[in-house]
Amino acid sequence: MRLIALKFHELTKDNRFHLSLELYERQSDRFIPIPLGNAGSAISGNLPLPFDLSELETSYKAWVDTHRWRVQSQRGFEFDQPTKKKSEKDCQPLKQLLKNWYDVDGDDWESIKTQIKIVTGQNSNQNHYLLMWLDSSLVDRCSILAKLPWDEMFAELELQTSLCIQNFKSMGAITPNAPIPPPRKFSFRSLGSLLKPKVRLLHLIGNDQDIKLDQDSKILDDLRKANHLLIERIKLNSFQDIGEALRHRQGFHILVYSGHSLDQDNRGHIILRGSSKKATIDDFKGSFKQLIDNGLKLAVFNSCLSASLARDLLDLGLTSAIATREVIHDDVALKLLTSFFEEYASHGHSVYASINKTIASLEDLRENFSDSQWLPVLYQHPQKVPPLWQDFIAKPQKIRWHIGVSGAITTAVLGLTMGGWLEGLELKAYDQLLRWRSLPHYGREERVMVVTIDPSDLELLTTDYPGIRQDIITDRALTAVIDQIQEGQPKLIGIDILRNSPTPSSDIDNHGALVAQINQAQNITIVCQLDKTGKETEGIPSGTEPQHVGFSDILVDPDGKIRRQLFWTTGIDNPSCPNPLSLSFALALKYLQSLGYTPWSSEEVKARDLFGIEDQTFPYLKEFSLRRSPQPTRVEPVNYGVLFSPRPRQSPGMKEIPLRSFFNDPHFDPNLFKDRIVLVGYDRPNSDRHKTSYEDNLPGVILQGQMVAYLLDVMLEEEPRLWVLPHWGNGLWIIGWGIISGSTALMLVWLPRSSSSLVGATAMEGSILVVVCFLMLGQRGLWLPMMGPAIIISLIFLVGLGNLNERPE
Repeated sequence: MRLIALKFHELTKDNRFHLSLELYERQSDRFIPIPLGNAGSAISGNLPLPFDLSELETSYKAWVDTHRWRVQSQRGFEFDQPTKKKSEKDCQPLKQLLKNWYDVDGDDWESIKTQIKIVTGQNSNQNHYLLMWLDSSLVDRCSILAKLPWDEMFAELELQTSLCIQNFKSMGAITPNAPIPPPRKFSFRSLGSLLKPKVRLLHLIGNDQDIKLDQDSKILDDLRKANHLLIERIKLNSFQDIGEALRHRQGFHILVYSGHSLDQDNRGHIILRGSSKKATIDDFKGSFKQLIDNGLKLAVFNSCLSASLARDLLDLGLTSAIATREVIHDDVALKLLTSFFEEYASHGHSVYASINKTIASLEDLRENFSDSQWLPVLYQHPQKVPPLWQDFIAKPQKIRWHIGVSGAITTAVLGLTMGGWLEGLELKAYDQLLRWRSLPHYGREERVMVVTIDPSDLELLTTDYPGIRQDIITDRALTAVIDQIQEGQPKLIGIDILRNSPTPSSDIDNHGALVAQINQAQNITIVCQLDKTGKETEGIPSGTEPQHVGFSDILVDPDGKIRRQLFWTTGIDNPSCPNPLSLSFALALKYLQSLGYTPWSSEEVKARDLFGIEDQTFPYLKEFSLRRSPQPTRVEPVNYGVLFSPRPRQSPGMKEIPLRSFFNDPHFDPNLFKDRIVLVGYDRPNSDRHKTSYEDNLPGVILQGQMVAYLLDVMLEEEPRLWVLPHWGNGLWIIGWGIISGSTALMLVWLPRSSSSLVGATAMEGSILVVVCFLMLGQRGLWLPMMGPAIIISLIFLVGLGNLNERPE
């Protein structure tokens, strides 16, 4: 849809109108300027007046006098044939003057007419409408311009003509970024009508002396059922009735006024019922402004001399109004109202097309009212697109559909999340959030030291102890390593090396010495391993006491990464792994107990169904939110554990050294191990390697060390303990994002906005989601699902984008 705006700026002293031609194209609910081809954004020139204005006024007055006499005679006086012929003849002078004016010579005017024809000819697939845009200062000087039947002057162009009267200087030029009157404000109260969308019409009935207004009401009532119409009918018996009708809290889309009205000194008046009292638009300016702000788009004044009423409403920001230039007979008024709403409501045509077809239908009354086609006039706001009837219904239907689709998307994503189908995406997002997290103030003290035994260390040991396998450490060498570590007075020692038989098998004496060393020392814990049935696989050296044992079994997620750690298991009776505590938990717990921390008793754990140390709780693993995450790969009985916070291999809180850096080194400083937890284990390329959020090839002993360091940092460094919401909490989190995203898109659909606004709002939602998830994980240790809400935001964005600004031509 395009609007050809012909602007009348001023009348010069030599009887020339200075005017300009501009072209506007509809974008969403407003018109924006576009270039006039090679002519640029606008062309200007002068339109000569080939006659004196007084001649134009005389011809117009002659037509008015005859027209008014004829209407009055039709209301009760005999209408004879000579009078009819005289009225038709009185139309001709004005018609001829307007035709002569259109045909006047003038290079500027010819260029403007040619440009109009070029625009309409080159874009025949577009609907073009002509807007006569008169400066209000020019109308104040020459009021006849606001009353002329401009359609007659531009009949050759076959363009529907509308009228706008505004002050150019106060308004300024329209630009794509120019401010426009604010759209309807979003109101949740307004959403209550979405389930049953209706076009809301306010029918004001004024003075009905000598006219029959019942037919107006019947015409509108006939529209109710087929066109989703809700009518509020108010009889204006007092000024209070006007104010109360205009300030109706739910607002209206269309205003129809039936009754007497008049024009005095270019100001429109409506007349109250049963009296001569009258009111102007300015008398109720605030109420009319509220009515427009609450959604009024179109006004139809089916009354006499109502053009000034329409102009005054457009000054308040109304989109469009239909009025009459002169007095109007009942038959013409009924035909106008019937034809317009039949085209506009029943057939769904635009306001332009509807008024054009209505004017054409008035030809049926030519026998008695030959000039009836001159009576209707369309006024419109130059920046706003007149709404379609279906716009009033389509928007609520669109919003209702949008709410339903948003709810379906949220429900589907909720089901996918709770069913575990988004687990892979959520785990990847979780890993990324962990990597973004900074841990500068955690692990200020290196309480954990890991001694790694790599191939170079094993080569060194085979030199000192020839004749053994080169890929394992012997019992004799392991005993020597422990002895040297003990010289440094460590608080605890963890042996992450499976040893359930003498190594080598013939070295029974050294194996016994290793067992004795473990049992005699109070600070050594050696690892064992369980299988899924609880039967022995690789246990501990025979004779090792249970308090010196801890299992190394870990929980592996579907992608092979370690994100959880076990505290203990129950229901396993395995003599080769007699202690239900894991190695990392046993070491951390003993360390904390040495500092005076008291874990909850088994009775308290059972009572609360929760484990804690002092005031710090560690949620039971059953609250893990991703249901498809498997149980431990090697431990199926009931187990208790927490989310594990991995970290880079080289990070604060844990020191790593190779065995060769101190073993049999006379210059070694034993204080390196003092008061620390020391873990000893292999760092072999193809054995006991694991994946975490940070590393893809982490030795098992380093992993055990990180688990110990994490538990100590939670208790001693106030590192946030990682936790997740229960299932219902995650469900509410996802539903909340569905509501937020759906509401945001809904407001942008409700309030006409460009797609860039929706893109910006969606980007902001996504950013807020990421920031909230990141801060909650980093500052509170809470892992919130991120991919489920992200999918909801994305899908609702696509739905909103597909429905935003959908509007038929």
